Amino acid sequence: ADKGARVKEAAGFHTADTTLNVLRSDVGNVLMVLTEGGMQHLLAGARASVGLKGGRYMFEVKVVEQLVTMEAQMGQSRGTPQLIKVGFSAAGSSTLMGEDASVCFDSDGSFTACRMQTMNACQRFGRESTVAVLLNLDEKSANFNTVSLFLEGARVSKPMALPEALK
Repeated sequence: ADKGARVKEAAGFHTADTTLNVLRSDVGNVLMVLTEGGMQHLLAGARASVGLKGGRYMFEVKVVEQLVTMEAQMGQSRGTPQLIKVGFSAAGSSTLMGEDASVCFDSDGSFTACRMQTMNACQRFGRESTVAVLLNLDEKSANFNTVSLFLEGARVSKPMALPEALK
């Protein structure tokens, strides 16, 4: 049993910590992205309302939808449509993962830490996948100051070191 301190308020998403094209559902913690009238071409991001200083923390995301654009269907698109990124960022940093003070794994299998990308760092994921990100800030752990990705409950990345900006 874990006897550590608990977070006092429920984690959620505040409008100030999302991009303009992110919508929050009234049912649960479901986030949606606007996709009409060219909005599918814009980047979207959101940051949760809970901050962390020490210990080990994990959050889980279920990908319920992944848009495939008309350009991708016709083979005219470069890259993956709707790249999904999950990770951790510092308060006040960009809501777009991989920029400034943040670390993230993406659905193409890459890991990004403060704009430095490592290809093939994890297994790819997409629609109907459940992914979890583990942040290890436990000083007594062998994997102190690392972040890892889990897919369907199994670890699919090695522990990746946190950049100095997030320590």
